[in-house]
Amino acid sequence: MKRIVSVASTVLVFSILFSFAGAVQADDNTKALEKAMWQAWAKGDLAVFEQRFADDHIHVSAGGILAGKAANLEDMKKHPCEVRSWKLGDIKAQPLGSDAVLLVYTADQDATCRGEKAPSRVHATAVWKKTDGKWLNSLYHETGVSE
Repeated sequence: MKRIVSVASTVLVFSILFSFAGAVQADDNTKALEKAMWQAWAKGDLAVFEQRFADDHIHVSAGGILAGKAANLEDMKKHPCEVRSWKLGDIKAQPLGSDAVLLVYTADQDATCRGEKAPSRVHATAVWKKTDGKWLNSLYHETGVSE
């Protein structure tokens, strides 16, 4: 009986460790993907968004709410931003199960979108979900910070 309990305990410990390692890997992957999205935005590289937006992607900003990958890509094509600089603060990651991660961070930017200066600083939230083995951005939400 003691041997069965010992084996079960060992299996439980390893399960927790592997789960934690997977969550850390997901955090690192999604943080890198989020940074890559900002780089693509600055360059006007819509191909990255085409690859990384989930079909049901939602974008929420002061400009409104855009739902769906196609609507978001179309808006980005029609209204490209002029990005002079950007910098992300420390990205915090919160796993939402094994196939989703919530990221929160502050970003500083110098950009003009739709003919108006974008907020210099935003608080951002992004949700990444794993679909068919690939991390996709399901939600991006930003709120301008009053200075």
